[in-house]
Amino acid sequence: MKGLIRRALAHWLPSSILALASGWCVVVPAAEFGDVPPGGFRSPEGDRRFSSQAGVHPINNLVFELLNATSLGRIVHRFRNPRTGWVHMRVPATAGQSSITVRLDSQPVSLKPVGRFLESMRYLELGPHTVEVIQRPESVSRFEVRAIGELVYATYGGNPHVRETGIYTWKFLKRHCLDHYNSMIGSGQTRTDGSSVQESELREWTSQGKRWFTLHPLPLKVKTVQEAYDYWTATAGMTHPLMSGIWADEFGVGERHGRKTADLYPLWNPAIRRIHTSPKYRGRTFNAYCGSKLWPADSYRGMFPFVQMITDCDYRLGTEWYLPEGRSRPGRIIEKTGDLLAEFSPGCEGRGRESFEKAVPGSASNRVLIVGLLSEPGWESCDLYPNYNFNVFLDAQMQFIATDPAFFALRGLQGYLSSLLWRGTVEAVCPAGPPLRDRWQHDSIPDRPLRPVPHPEFRFLRRYQWLHGVCGDAVDPRREDRPWVRQTRGQVPRPKRDR
Repeated sequence: MKGLIRRALAHWLPSSILALASGWCVVVPAAEFGDVPPGGFRSPEGDRRFSSQAGVHPINNLVFELLNATSLGRIVHRFRNPRTGWVHMRVPATAGQSSITVRLDSQPVSLKPVGRFLESMRYLELGPHTVEVIQRPESVSRFEVRAIGELVYATYGGNPHVRETGIYTWKFLKRHCLDHYNSMIGSGQTRTDGSSVQESELREWTSQGKRWFTLHPLPLKVKTVQEAYDYWTATAGMTHPLMSGIWADEFGVGERHGRKTADLYPLWNPAIRRIHTSPKYRGRTFNAYCGSKLWPADSYRGMFPFVQMITDCDYRLGTEWYLPEGRSRPGRIIEKTGDLLAEFSPGCEGRGRESFEKAVPGSASNRVLIVGLLSEPGWESCDLYPNYNFNVFLDAQMQFIATDPAFFALRGLQGYLSSLLWRGTVEAVCPAGPPLRDRWQHDSIPDRPLRPVPHPEFRFLRRYQWLHGVCGDAVDPRREDRPWVRQTRGQVPRPKRDR
């Protein structure tokens, strides 16, 4: 058992976290993990879009401050979006204030209560923009605009096949987590009139300025570019007037159902580029699921033109960071922190980023990272065991993503499919993502500084407590501002349909 759990964690936890979780007596220097990198948050490639000269203040790897105004009045403020993508606007909430209206590029936007702030997210083009508080500006003490990533829920309508882990109704998701997402992957089914089978939810979602996508498998039977083009452009994500595109599942190398991908890319690539150049599909995005690394390079070289094409089109690469539990094998049991270097280390993700940059410069910062800890033997359900608080480790993983140079300027975050996620993780993946705009930073918000390891949660761990489950005292109950790090005891409560 000891070897199995150590081996499982070694798949995805940096050595410092594994040492803490296992109760080893290891002193972790603050700068090793979770600290502000020397010189602040910077792209390994020196990406000038996110530099101070471009008017951008990096808060962490995924969040970039564009505007921080304290003297408001009836002033039009200007900021520059460093790339086409999401911006997050917020003001501190005051007593009795349920909303406030701002004018963004001449369009009114209502900021709604989310925690201690009134906020909203909007998808904006690269370049200059203007914003003005038009409703009671004298009541606003601070107005902030930040560039953030895509925060994707996948997929609405998918309920876990493990019955005890819940039913994810729209009402349940709205109550617990949808404020923290800006992109939704929903059903691709439509009615005879062309409307979505989730039309009411789609309209509610897009009325907030958020984006809706559909999920589709790869067309493996096509024989021409036209067939591939017709397949993708006939999907709901490309035809429904309120939708923003599709996610295609999933690209790689080798053979798929009897077809060699080397024979299919010459058909797929021109079809996708044709979608990009067609005015009919302007504003829609083609997102491609794929592996998290492109090495060894010789094995993935046939995929490089595809990565180049996706990057040229400013579409997204959904890199899958799925971390399965594995069995211990003779001679491969992790006994000391140093042994992790042979299995996994933060340098591993650095190599992943490097592999994308070597294949296609700029592609590494075009990745949406999909996370999941697969824990069900023989299947892919994540975070299955009810006596473990997997969110403690998710919190550590998010801090790693927020601070390690391998993840600088990621295009976003996504959890694994909701049909394979425990409700605690559904609530946590992107609620742990958007608060990246508040957490793991250096000087933006004084009351929420960057927290080096050890975390407050980990100081409650005892030697080999993980043998009985990371639960109970593993989480500091006083941290009420951390609702996504939850205690779990006994059976996971199944949410009722009306909760």
